[in-house]
Amino acid sequence: MSDTKKKKQYNIKLVDLIEPDVLQRIQDSFSKTVGMAAIITEADGKPVTRGTNFMEFCARYTRCSELGNSMCEECDRYGAEVSLQTGKVAVYTCHSGLMEFAAPIVIEGHMVGCFVGGQVLCEPPDEETVRETAAELGINPNKYWESIQKVPVLDRQEVDKAAEFLHTMAGVMSDMAYGKYLSMIATSELERAAKMQGDFLANMSHEIRTPMNAVIGFAEMALRENLPQNAADYIRQIKNSGKALLTIINDILDYSKIEAGKMELVPVEYEPLNLIDDVANIIMTRLVDKDVDLLIDVNPNIPHMLIGDNVRIRQILINLCNNATKFTNEGYVKVRVDYEWMGYEKVLLHFDVIDTGIGIKEADLEKIFNSFQQVDSRRNRNIEGTGLGLTICRMLLQIMGSELHVESTYGEGSTFSFSVQQDVADSIPSIIVEDAPEIVIGAAIDSKNVNDDFINDAAKLGIETHLFNDFDHKERDISKWMEELGPGKRLYFFLEPKYFDEAMFERMKHGSKVTPVILADTFADLRSMSKYEGLMFLRKPVSVLNLGNLFNNNVDSAHFDSTDQDALYSFTAERVKALVVDDNIVNLTVAQGLLEPLKAQVDGAVSGKEALRMMETTKYDIVFMDHMMPEMDGIDTTRIIRKTMPEYDDVPIIALTANAVSGAKEMFLDEGMNDFVAKPIEVRSLIEIFRRYVPQDKIDKISAEVKNENLESSKSADNLNPADKLVIADLDTDQALKMLGSEKLYMNIIKSYYDAIDIKAETIRQYYEEHDWPQYAIEVHALKSSSRQIGATRLGELAYKLEMASKAEEIDTINQYTGELLETYTGYKDKLAYLFETSGSHLRSADKPEATLDSLKSLFGRMRVAVDDLDMDEMEKIIEEMGEFKYNDFWQDKYEQLKVAVAAMDVDSCIEILNDWK
Repeated sequence: MSDTKKKKQYNIKLVDLIEPDVLQRIQDSFSKTVGMAAIITEADGKPVTRGTNFMEFCARYTRCSELGNSMCEECDRYGAEVSLQTGKVAVYTCHSGLMEFAAPIVIEGHMVGCFVGGQVLCEPPDEETVRETAAELGINPNKYWESIQKVPVLDRQEVDKAAEFLHTMAGVMSDMAYGKYLSMIATSELERAAKMQGDFLANMSHEIRTPMNAVIGFAEMALRENLPQNAADYIRQIKNSGKALLTIINDILDYSKIEAGKMELVPVEYEPLNLIDDVANIIMTRLVDKDVDLLIDVNPNIPHMLIGDNVRIRQILINLCNNATKFTNEGYVKVRVDYEWMGYEKVLLHFDVIDTGIGIKEADLEKIFNSFQQVDSRRNRNIEGTGLGLTICRMLLQIMGSELHVESTYGEGSTFSFSVQQDVADSIPSIIVEDAPEIVIGAAIDSKNVNDDFINDAAKLGIETHLFNDFDHKERDISKWMEELGPGKRLYFFLEPKYFDEAMFERMKHGSKVTPVILADTFADLRSMSKYEGLMFLRKPVSVLNLGNLFNNNVDSAHFDSTDQDALYSFTAERVKALVVDDNIVNLTVAQGLLEPLKAQVDGAVSGKEALRMMETTKYDIVFMDHMMPEMDGIDTTRIIRKTMPEYDDVPIIALTANAVSGAKEMFLDEGMNDFVAKPIEVRSLIEIFRRYVPQDKIDKISAEVKNENLESSKSADNLNPADKLVIADLDTDQALKMLGSEKLYMNIIKSYYDAIDIKAETIRQYYEEHDWPQYAIEVHALKSSSRQIGATRLGELAYKLEMASKAEEIDTINQYTGELLETYTGYKDKLAYLFETSGSHLRSADKPEATLDSLKSLFGRMRVAVDDLDMDEMEKIIEEMGEFKYNDFWQDKYEQLKVAVAAMDVDSCIEILNDWK
């Protein structure tokens, strides 16, 4: 048996294995059968049941004495141990002179309890002995002698018979205890395995998402560069492939979470039509290169605000719609949403996802729910995915108390349906067009599918519609329509961009008082039309939501399209102060770079402690907080802010996390954060969160011309020349540059890496010598990430090995490889030194002036101001000026320490070094 199991057995208690009331019933039955006293104890002799048929001699006198009770427990334990050693029931005379018998309750050879019976005599008691015992225990001798005479005197054979029966009963209880013990061990192993799986998934989520942040984030930024078309196409493919990989990662994480039983529903208030609109925007990106229409058929009377797990409903819809778009090459994908009341405050939402795709064979209908499997794989071999999407949908719906239905005709299409019950928070209909009877709309639309959908949506809103399908005579028909319309009507005419011309616009807008509306594809470039004042735009897919917003003069909702990058940057926020907190300089650069076109005042902090100090002196409008940081992580920092900074009560704190497993958002909300952005950071989610949470009076809309100028000005002038191959020591520069996309940024990161080598290596060595494995793991984790970032691949892999070993406390592995890691790491100090030799009018050490406190006084003062302002440029400039002096050994050491602290942006260390130096 393993040491682990032994340890568990020594710590386990009898009442953990058998319920006390069950033990009591067994004991009572035994006592009633044999007519003798009985009690069951833990292995240490402590009773776990109430004594049955106890003699007055024992219950009232012997066990009421503190010494007597202690000696009784010792006798009970002794008897059981003797029985355990001999394998037979132990019959013995207890310390007070009564005959007793005991048997152990055992699991795998170890005693977990005692079953004790008896309290009888086999011969009359000796009065002198009884009185001596009474005196020893502090009991009245007369009463003690009187009570023992009430104890029955039985034949020894009768006692032995009862003892054997007790031994048998103890064996039965041992079997019961062992069965429960095995169940507990199995449960413990399952829980351990589930925890290991959960920890693995969370770790892998973080490990994969963190580098993907650089890939997708810098790809997004690189697309703003003035790149050749083929280079832009390549980068776009990198970005799209990164997103596809994230989708697969998310599927696997969710599937594993559900299988482990850790997927919990989190009901919140939400607007169902906004949820559908969000899904539609996402799915439109999948249909850009397909001749497939996305149709949204939603009942506008669905209650405005519901309560339910909108995140899971959204996930199910996106999975179903993704499947539909994958297997549909012509026709349409339709999302239909309806509802019915289920009482006063509940509704049943009905969802259908309908497509005109390839369909599913009847024999394959059940197979589509098999994990990691696609049906008709030969036909669908070019379709991406894990084969988990439908499985996850079905499992999520089962958690919600629903199920997924499918109907399909092979070669014609499929319909996936489900219904979920939701509580109602606000029963007002989602969309109401108050003056609908006064609105008349005309439309000239190519697609019959969109035509039909358009009429359907308008009818649901109570609006009269006239379609013009005869495009050869549209001018004549439209003119006639406008002439026939009576006065007092609000007139709109929807048309596709190709049917728009300036003459028609003038006649509609100024002649017939008709508002023209361009019905455009999701990603169409409409900037050339922005010069027409009064021209409105509506992007597909058409729905009651965007139609209702347009008719209700909610122009922002009609115009703003979060899937269009230009639209994302359709505003500036120059008065907004934002703080990004992340210990990873690459993540800081990505977040700050993506926010740059908004012209917000963005500061960066590399630790929770630094963030708190900056927030004491500057009032920020929004804070982006990394989740995993050393010393003080994002959650701890947020707790401090919420508890000690009342001025930040209403300031949103947004988590930045690579650990975006299910349940993460709820954890962040519980800890005082307002929302989260998953890493890798995507421009759309970052800008949407920014726009949603910053003060709206600090948002400034901009014209199309200014917007384009801002986007252009945000582009870096550093374009990589593929013909030039950068060679630096043994670094994989090609891979590093592919990750970063900018040689200038790459060199900046190498400089930061170089400057931090001494202090970081010493920190790792210190934690290694102190056997502080949690902090050791954090440091080698950071070294792994930074080494991979600069292309030090071998060192990165070695750091990863030690990170895993330290988390598992595999001391042999840590001892074996730490020396090699530190030698390799510090070796880059010499390998990279030539890149950062100080240039300009620098003197040889012998020619430098001797440093004095007077000569350094102004530099110290400037450094303190720069540290307080977190002015990194000024801090680096001062370090360069300090390098022009010659120092004694002590001051040289302080100068080197300060230089490293500045490079690491460790302002606390900067202050400590300056104080010590002075």
